[in-house]
Order: sequence, then structure tokens, then C-alpha cells
Amino acid sequence: MGLFNVKFFFFFPMSRYGSRGAGPFVASQEFKQMVKALHGAGIEVILDVVYNHTNEADDNHPYTTSFRGIDNKVYYMMDLQSNVQLLNFSGCGNTLNCNHPVVMELILDSLRHWVEEYHIDGFRFDLASVLCRGPDGTPLNAPPLIKAIAEDVILSRCKIIAEPWDCGGLYLVGNFPNWDRWAEWNGKYHFMTKFEYILLEMALSFEIIARFNRARAARLTLPHFTCQTPLFMPVGTQGTIKGLTNSQLEEIDCQIILGNTYHLALRPGAELIDELGGLHKFMNWKRALLTDSGGFQMVSLLHLADITEDGVTFQSPVDGKPMLLTPEESIRIQNKIGADIIMALDDVRRPRPLAQELRRLCTELFVGLTDVLLLIKDQMSKTYLVLFKEELIQFSEIYV
Repeated sequence: MGLFNVKFFFFFPMSRYGSRGAGPFVASQEFKQMVKALHGAGIEVILDVVYNHTNEADDNHPYTTSFRGIDNKVYYMMDLQSNVQLLNFSGCGNTLNCNHPVVMELILDSLRHWVEEYHIDGFRFDLASVLCRGPDGTPLNAPPLIKAIAEDVILSRCKIIAEPWDCGGLYLVGNFPNWDRWAEWNGKYHFMTKFEYILLEMALSFEIIARFNRARAARLTLPHFTCQTPLFMPVGTQGTIKGLTNSQLEEIDCQIILGNTYHLALRPGAELIDELGGLHKFMNWKRALLTDSGGFQMVSLLHLADITEDGVTFQSPVDGKPMLLTPEESIRIQNKIGADIIMALDDVRRPRPLAQELRRLCTELFVGLTDVLLLIKDQMSKTYLVLFKEELIQFSEIYV
């Protein structure tokens, strides 16, 4: 079972869930592909849904982004005496009037849509006790919406799970109206399930097991091996330790090997390594691997490198072809390689010969920020500007 907490507008995922912010259509298509892939792996998808409020906040922040401008009294629970004051049982400033026929049909249509179009296997309802209240917030013994969801033909094959309380104190654990269909997750079960899932899925953990003064021994758990630190990490630049076999490395209890991102990307190539099952299978190594970022080659191959703010372009020492290595590309390559620990690309060149260039860059940065901040006249901005100028000066002097 997979539990997904996805923000959506009743009938489709938000645009930002699409790759590179490509819009609601792409987000919708990719969501369907994700569900299909999870089903192919034998994993059910339970959607965590919030039908207890909208994002229009409270009376002090009267945003009109959803239903407030259509019909306040229909869509929201209100103080019936004033017909103005919003009731807040959700903790978010407003409460959806779930058992009004119009709102109830909207919610039912939304749930059916997620089942029919996206093939969702079930729903977990956030603050489900809100769905058991009437227009004035009074608890209902037989809430129409809860009954309608339980008896709906399309939803009959779905799991429906209630979080049986709300922020107004309607605590229905063990007493949630269910029509033999609704299940309940109490808070302890809900949060421990999510917490244990996170622990199981963590790719890396670090546990200190002993200390002596400033020294320490630790256990580093990685996807392929659990390492005991401190440890020695030999360098296998292109996927091998020269002069030693893997069995010999295991005999001397080598726990982790370092591979070189730049050289592996150059030969045999990240794509080929990925096709062959990753670097572990490529080099027949069952223990941990760390890949550097390729940043050291900015020093060792400086004569073949053109370094800019975007990244570094190397001239291949093999065939002379250019190779652009950016921070993003370095991470992509290391993910393809499949190392247990990957490193971020950084410029590790000695900065002393570049002191004048560093001063120039600091000056340009300061002047650019000055042009922007001078548009803001308040004293706080001027204070921060002076402090930042001092920081830039100190930073540039450190490396002279």
C-alpha cells in the first residue's frame, strides 16, 4: 500500500506536480503513469484527501480563490445568526459545508473521478469528523455524505478510511458512523505507519556507537553495505583497484571503494554502466561505493578545463571531444552509476592565485546588490547592506 498526500483541485493534481512545472495536463498524465507503475509493482495507492476546508482562509483574510465568490452560505459552515462569520472546525479558518446537497455532490463527483480516471484504490479522509457536521457545525448522527460514500456503487471497490476527529473537538474514534464500510486510523497508527515507512525507505543512516574524547566509532548503513567507521577507502578510479581482486579486498575487510565520476563518465560511460545494472554489477562488487563529483579534475586536468559559473568543460584526454560537467549533470551521472554515496560538484582549485579575480567578483556582487537595495529606502535594508559589504570584504581577504 502506498499513502500519497497530493495537493489537488478536486479533479486533478496541481500543475507544480508536473515535470518542470509543465501544467495540469502533464501533471495529470504523469500521475496516471505513476499509479500504473505502482500497480504493476503490486502496490495499492491510497490518496490522502482534504475535503474539510479550502484555501480561502478566514474572515480576517478573505481570499476569494475557490467558492467564497460563488456562494458563501452554500459552500461554508457559517454562524447562522450573523450569516457572516465562518465557523472553523478545520484549524484553517474555514470549514466546508460537506452535507449540503451541492457540496456533497461535488465531493462525490471528485472521488468518483479519482477512481475512474486515475484508478485510485482508496482514500484516507483528513479530519473526517468535519464530514459528520451540519451547516451550523452540529454533529449529525447519520451524516448524508458519509452514508452516500459508503453506498456509492463506483466507490464500493475502494478502501475508505477516516481520521475520526476534527479541530472542533468532535472525537469519533471507535464511534465513527460507518455503514459497515468505513475504517478508522487513529493518530498513533497513522503517524507511526508513516514514520516506520520513512525509516524503512531511508537510503542512509549514521549511528554513533562509541566515543573517546574527540574520537568516535560509528555505524554507517548504506543501500549495499553497513560500514563501521573509521575506515579506509581505497580508490578505484575506473571501477577497479589496481593489483587486487575483489575477493582479496573482501579478505582484508575493505568496506567501501571510491569511484571517479569524470573518468567513469568518459569511459565506459554512465549510460552503459546503467544498462549493465550499475557500477556494483559492472565491477562485481557487493559492498559500498562512493563516487566523487569530478571536481578534483578541475585541479588535476586544469590544463584541459574551461571553468565558468555554469560548470566545467573538459577536453577529453582520450579523443579531444568537449565534455560539459555541471553540478546537475554530475548528480545525474552518479545516480546512473548507482553509488551508495554521491558527492556534489564544487570548485576545489586553490584560490590564492585567483585573489584579484575573487575581489573583482565580490565587488561586482556588491555593486549589483547595491543597485537593487537602493530602491528600498527603509533603514533595515541599509543596515543589512553595510553588514553584507563587510562580509564580502572579509571573504575576499581570507583568500589573498
